[in-house]
Amino acid sequence: MRRRQPSSIRNPQSAIRILLVVLLGLGAFWLALSQTRTGQAGAAFNRGENGIWIGHTWVADEHGDAEIAGLAATLIAHQVRYVFAHVGPLEMDGTIPPERAPRAAAFAAALKRHGPQLVLLAWIGQVEARGGGVLDLGDPAVRARVAATAARFAATPGWDGVHYDVEPLFDGDGRFLALLDATRPAIGGRFLSVAAPKWFPGRRWDRLSTRAGAAVWSAPYYREVAARADQVAVMAYDSALPWDRAYSLLVKQQTTNVLWAVRDTRAQVLVGVPVYRGDSPGHHDRAENIASGLRGVTLGLNNSPPAALARFGGVAIYPHWETGEQDWATYDRQWLGRGASDR
Repeated sequence: MRRRQPSSIRNPQSAIRILLVVLLGLGAFWLALSQTRTGQAGAAFNRGENGIWIGHTWVADEHGDAEIAGLAATLIAHQVRYVFAHVGPLEMDGTIPPERAPRAAAFAAALKRHGPQLVLLAWIGQVEARGGGVLDLGDPAVRARVAATAARFAATPGWDGVHYDVEPLFDGDGRFLALLDATRPAIGGRFLSVAAPKWFPGRRWDRLSTRAGAAVWSAPYYREVAARADQVAVMAYDSALPWDRAYSLLVKQQTTNVLWAVRDTRAQVLVGVPVYRGDSPGHHDRAENIASGLRGVTLGLNNSPPAALARFGGVAIYPHWETGEQDWATYDRQWLGRGASDR
């Protein structure tokens, strides 16, 4: 008796048809992700409310007045307003020893002398206990000391407030909300900014993300945080994606969905874009870079309705210490709408 051939060999046209259907489906899905409501350039959305993360050296080491003046001039020229200056990390008990940032007051005074329009925020961070770190936000005494630390920097002349970057913070974490609730009265009317992980669809993904070791926030939790803060800076990088177009679409979705999530709050949203080099499991610079990041932000803004766009402030560059001339040139071209002759 003749042996029957496998179905894939008996009917090659069937396999081809299935493959075509799959490819068409993927193409349609990709097209849907790529669609936008409008087609404006990035410069149409720039409001001069952009941010940047700068290194610890500015508050720890001696820097001459001319060097600080140069920093201020660079930031102002590129329409960067919010300056997240690293002053930590926090100790286990929630404090930052004064000797860790001995030049904090002098740096703030000099920066504001040369750039009074800049908003200087103390970048305070640490790895949280749920991620294997030393900071336990579940301890009310630790939260109180973190809030007191924030108040100390916010009260120092030249500093306008604080920027929290505690990681990882998983979806639905009430302990972080309690920290924000404690910080608001501690710093009074000073500015409260928060670095936030990527948005993820659904409600309460805390168990899944905790098991995976990746912090993501749902829209309801984004709203909870935004209701307590003046600004949310989305860390829209370390995606592990190896293709720049895919990364741009991810940033598009982050921009669109975070803005929509916080549309009923008063918080300003900044979208963080990377300039750092090198490859790691979470980052491939051929995919994640300032060009692909800005492309994604622009796509997301073109896809956002007016109610959501009202919450947009600008983009935030991470980090300043790796931002080279070519990065600034790309930023100027894609985000400020400038050519070489305008710089």
